[in-house]
Amino acid sequence: MKISLKHFPGLIILSLSAVLLTFWLTAASCTHASDTAKAATAEEAFARVKYRIDAGSFRNYEVYISEQPLAGGSSIPSWGKKINVPSGYNLAWFLFVDDQPEANWQHACRYFFVSVESGRFAIVPAKTPPDNWSDMKKIYSSQKRP
Repeated sequence: MKISLKHFPGLIILSLSAVLLTFWLTAASCTHASDTAKAATAEEAFARVKYRIDAGSFRNYEVYISEQPLAGGSSIPSWGKKINVPSGYNLAWFLFVDDQPEANWQHACRYFFVSVESGRFAIVPAKTPPDNWSDMKKIYSSQKRP
């Protein structure tokens, strides 16, 4: 017995509807994901990386953020060294994480760069603060105690 699709018009309509629904949901989720991935404000930049900051911290930590995003290719002076905004970042928020705020320097700290356009980020481990640390805004303090 040979079965043709003309005998199942409901199946064809159902299949076509499922394909269209899948396409619409995929397109809607992609649009939503790109909208939420941006880090246009300092608060959005911090929200994008907070879980990574928490994961690398064992006790107290403080987070400072630049007043404005930095242009790609910029460098941040730090005790005679320069930390560069990673290549591929046209505009990035700079977050400085002091992992031991009550210790003298030469201890673990991190430089986070968060892309304004995409929200992706890079982490640069360091041992010294940026020279412009006093110009940065303190955005978070864990106030945890050992």
